[in-house]
Amino acid sequence: MTFRNMTVAAGAMQDAMTFVQWATNRLNTEHGGSFGVSISVGGDPSAIAVASPWETLGAYEATRNAGMADEQLASAMRMSSGLFTSAQDTIGRILRAPGDRGNYANVNTAMMHMPAMTD
Repeated sequence: MTFRNMTVAAGAMQDAMTFVQWATNRLNTEHGGSFGVSISVGGDPSAIAVASPWETLGAYEATRNAGMADEQLASAMRMSSGLFTSAQDTIGRILRAPGDRGNYANVNTAMMHMPAMTD
């Protein structure tokens, strides 16, 4: 699983949500992603989360690389930099006991905090 939690700049929630929905739709339809967008009910009112499951790390890397090579998406990312104040990416791996389809036993994660989404 990958997760990106973004903090939206003051007064920019509507524009940020519109942008994130457009970007995830492009990644899903043009580059084979399976991203979903959510906001926390009762949580941080300035946060947007994007999550996606992946069968392998290679599938994640292929979609990420294709998205980075997409000039329309890259241009939109540069123009959207003022919509967000920070982002945090997490890659998690859900571990299950062999044959277990119930609750997961453990999750391994790696996180990267980005004070600015674009430079």
